[in-house]
Amino acid sequence: MAILFDQAISTGGNIIFSPMLSTVNPLDVSPDAFSVAPLTNQPLNQYVEFGPVTVSGVTDGENIPVSVTNAEYAVDVGTGYGGFTSTPIDVQLGYVVKARILTPNVRETEVTGTLTIGDKSSNLSATTLDQIVVVGNAPVIDVDKPEVSNVVLGSIWNNPAYTASDVEDGNLTNAVIVTGSVDTSVEGPNTLTYQVTDSDLNTTTKTITVNVIDVIKQANITVNTIEATVGGGATIQYTSDGTLGVTENTLVLTQQQIDTLSSVMRLGKFSDTSSIVFNF
Repeated sequence: MAILFDQAISTGGNIIFSPMLSTVNPLDVSPDAFSVAPLTNQPLNQYVEFGPVTVSGVTDGENIPVSVTNAEYAVDVGTGYGGFTSTPIDVQLGYVVKARILTPNVRETEVTGTLTIGDKSSNLSATTLDQIVVVGNAPVIDVDKPEVSNVVLGSIWNNPAYTASDVEDGNLTNAVIVTGSVDTSVEGPNTLTYQVTDSDLNTTTKTITVNVIDVIKQANITVNTIEATVGGGATIQYTSDGTLGVTENTLVLTQQQIDTLSSVMRLGKFSDTSSIVFNF
């Protein structure tokens, strides 16, 4: 408060000043209280944005500090939002502050933070969705291999080609995550899993099984028929009248079996190799 003297009075040779009381308002750097509404049913592992907060209740032109914990924020000074940051900066009357937070990669889980403007604060809370919400169309994965196939023990394996597409997003092949591998040195099943997620968070998963088999488990050669039972119980049969019965992709014959097959079925002379592979 300042004391101002607006007039003087002469009394007995003395000058007496008549004071006038005048109040000068101090600078206000304490903004109005604010509250940020919590977010629910949010997507997993993504930044989600809270509602904007307009700075009010402070003296025009005064700098008011802004800070966050476990979050980021952006400021609009009237020309649009700048980039998100977690570094403390100053704002002024009328500026708009918007916070965001990174959600966890777990369903039905809350993440919290704090937004502070001057001496006022508000909690930030975002909870991930509690169920799979399908929006639009789910992506489609195509793998150049059947869901179940067989490969010969000790052979060379090349992972099949694959594509992924989505009605809204188009080609998503580069976004496919492939897990698993095929070890042809060990007999048994192997699993390859293909997964992709579109912009609506619709996830598609496709799994194929590749069985590594020991090819010849049993071979029966008669005058008119050669029949081999291969891994997994599959059978291939080839008769002299040209009938071919196949329940497996590949048959490997030993040299003795080749010679017998050649002479009995008049298939001609094969080169002198240890084995021959018929791919049907």
